Amino acid sequence: MALARRHRATYTRYADDISFSFSIRDAVRLPENICRFESGTLTLGQELQSIILENSFNINSTKNRLSNRLNRLEVTGITINEFPNVKRNFIDRIRGALHAWEVFGYIKARDQWDALISEGLRLTREKRIWLRQRRTRAVPELANVLWGKLLYLRMVRGADDAIYTRLAERYNVLCAKEVEEGRNFFFSKLPVEPIVRNSHDVDHAVFVVEWGGLYPVEGAKAPEFVCGQGTAFLYQSNNCLVTCEHVFRYKESVKITKYGEEVEEILDTGYMSPDVYEKNITIHSPVRGQTWDAKLVHYDSDRDLAILEFVSPPENVRHFTSLDAPIKKNEPGYLIGFPNWNPGRFSNQTNASVLNRFPRKGLQRIEVSTNVRKGNSGGPYVDELFRVAGIAQEGATQSGGNDECLCVSELNTWLKNSTNKKET
Repeated sequence: MALARRHRATYTRYADDISFSFSIRDAVRLPENICRFESGTLTLGQELQSIILENSFNINSTKNRLSNRLNRLEVTGITINEFPNVKRNFIDRIRGALHAWEVFGYIKARDQWDALISEGLRLTREKRIWLRQRRTRAVPELANVLWGKLLYLRMVRGADDAIYTRLAERYNVLCAKEVEEGRNFFFSKLPVEPIVRNSHDVDHAVFVVEWGGLYPVEGAKAPEFVCGQGTAFLYQSNNCLVTCEHVFRYKESVKITKYGEEVEEILDTGYMSPDVYEKNITIHSPVRGQTWDAKLVHYDSDRDLAILEFVSPPENVRHFTSLDAPIKKNEPGYLIGFPNWNPGRFSNQTNASVLNRFPRKGLQRIEVSTNVRKGNSGGPYVDELFRVAGIAQEGATQSGGNDECLCVSELNTWLKNSTNKKET
């Protein structure tokens, strides 16, 4: 710690793995007491080596490495460039084992696993697919290995990670099948978050949002009924409904009596107006034929975002998660929503690719290859794994505009910073 502090470095340690992080841009400026990098070779500094040896540790020179932010930054087997992650082959091996189990059955898959482990004992440690030792020196049971690896994946990537969720559900189904078929099979069920994984799940996470209320209009015979309709979706939890702020605005022409004559006047108000009374928000699930009351919790006019919550949260719903990184140009996905909705219609899930990425008013946006129609507002744009990439906000017209969505990173930043306006 003292050595790192003296050279303005960050020191981390897990068991016998230690790392130093520096804020310099050129390897020539590395502190020689810690390490130096010359002619492509990394050499540990004499002071660092002395400290390690004084504490009765030996240096494994094969593990010494230097990385910059453009390379894969790895600490204790975890990649940390943008977010905690595991190596790709870690997930590929889990997928491969589950696939073998599904196709050939557990017995054959386990026998193949046993053979690979036995064969690996003749290889160098770095090439083995299983490194841990057991007191009995027996080959570990395949189901137990998968259970442990999946829990590790959950710990690193998060409980609501789409990759973990899909793999864990496959594991649970396979284990349950072994029990149902009467085999002597014991297992612990893996925890799985109720996230959206396919088009069927979408209908349990996307809803129609409607609001209505009365607004007193001077010169009118009766108060005007003001209302709006759009799409909302559950995001990151089962009681966080995301939609657009403009869904709660109302701008229409009304007839009033002025100076003894009937004239038309533009009425520009919304749910947030203190003059609107007897107002309510209703959430519809067309696939379930149910409705729930909701309340407006936060909104932001600049970002055109609003957050709702159920008054009484329903059961058996699902929620979306977000992409780990921004979606790229030309990547395919689906625009989900309820354009021009009426009772009896389920959600539209329209194929659409990313045409462009651009900033507007200081916010990152994406343009999609399908029309954002009236009623689509607030619906999610998702990738092929049904992870949210954007929120539909604006449709193009012949005179201008784009079919665009606000990037999900803007939503995440807004939620994280908690700088939202509250309902008045």
